[in-house]
Amino acid sequence: MARLGARVSLASRIGDDAAGAALLAELEGQGIDTRNVDRTADAPTARYWAVLEPTGELALGLADMAVLDAVMPADLEPAATTKAAAWFIDTNLPAACIDHLLHHPARPPLVALDTVSTAKAEKLRGRLAVVDLLFTNQAEAAMLTGDTDPLGLLAKGAKAVVMGAGAAGLVIADATGVSRLAALAIEKKDVTGAGDAQAAATLVAVLAGLELRDAARIGRLAAAAVLDGMSAPTIPDLRALASRLDSAAHEKFARL
Repeated sequence: MARLGARVSLASRIGDDAAGAALLAELEGQGIDTRNVDRTADAPTARYWAVLEPTGELALGLADMAVLDAVMPADLEPAATTKAAAWFIDTNLPAACIDHLLHHPARPPLVALDTVSTAKAEKLRGRLAVVDLLFTNQAEAAMLTGDTDPLGLLAKGAKAVVMGAGAAGLVIADATGVSRLAALAIEKKDVTGAGDAQAAATLVAVLAGLELRDAARIGRLAAAAVLDGMSAPTIPDLRALASRLDSAAHEKFARL
């Protein structure tokens, strides 16, 4: 989001270790406000290991997120009471923190959530009615509703959904109906971070005033850029990719 021009502040917790220090330096180098990132000596900085197939697809993912388990709602108050255009929340946070933020009196006009995994998606059960924009995939949606129909998520209260459907691309659902965006034809070098890039770019585009389907086009380009080996695409990167892969999205960049 920062590389796409958004002003970003991160609220989280890291370990008091070399990995945490390196992470902070990288974030700050990208212009991200890290004042609300706490340090603790009780657990190491969160880590994720991805084991990939030769095709670039994920074979196995392992995560150590214990450092986040002890985050309390009060720890998030400095960030929650700072004026923002939107919040992006993921389900690595404890359920109590998610609930606190979703019902916070100072919540901004747009609150977006990412389900992260099938196990962590469970934390959103019964809470979708206060979610403005949900990023998920078919397996995580099925955990919440019993099937992969995004209309089920809308029926549970989510106002809008962008759902990854694997090789079938993206499914977008909101009050105007359901639409689909086919996956872009690009060789997969590494799937790690593609979904994160897709959510980030979509959210930036929504904040720039694009309708959700048009914003999802931008998000799809960001995911394609990561699949193609780019760790964090910029607007020029996405423009170049749009001119090659998604001409219908090229004109949408005027607002970004």
